[in-house]
Amino acid sequence: MTCPHCETPIEALVARGPSDHVLSPCGCRVTETTARDLAGGADRGRGVVADGGTEAEASLDSARARRKLKLRFEAACDVMVTTEQMVAEEVFACIEAYLDWMQTNLAQDGGQTDPQRFVAWMETADRNPANYPAPRAAHLVEHLDEALIHGVEDDGLQPAVVVEVLDEWVEDSKQEFIERHNVSGDFFEDFEEVDA
Repeated sequence: MTCPHCETPIEALVARGPSDHVLSPCGCRVTETTARDLAGGADRGRGVVADGGTEAEASLDSARARRKLKLRFEAACDVMVTTEQMVAEEVFACIEAYLDWMQTNLAQDGGQTDPQRFVAWMETADRNPANYPAPRAAHLVEHLDEALIHGVEDDGLQPAVVVEVLDEWVEDSKQEFIERHNVSGDFFEDFEEVDA
């Protein structure tokens, strides 16, 4: 049986409460569904309905999860600035290199469509600081990896969405930095070529 929303084969129905159910591995939200409905199937007039709840509920849940993920990115950067003494330009350059690397590799591996595969890929990646041109960048990458994994596992976001949220957060944060510090719009361009 496949998910009626994204057509991914269903491996499990995860109940997070009496009316909150998620299909695995795709993560699509289903409502008013029971294990009996899955077993009965459409041929008995029952089956999975991946309607995501009401649009307002789904939109609110997604907005909260996205906001929570952006706060995790913010915390990761704060840690790097305070404990590793990285300057904002260096942090953003590393994050943009990470984001480019992430988008390239996920496109090749097809990982953006499967949450379990995404998490497994993230957890098995080599994060040894000795393998990085800038070892403290490895610590930032570890924090970002952790935030992305939490976004998928804990908050129910799809892998493509967590990467999109990181991209949005970077652009918003750079703009906020430019406005707060009254620097020119091309301030970060000199730092974008840093290889994290």
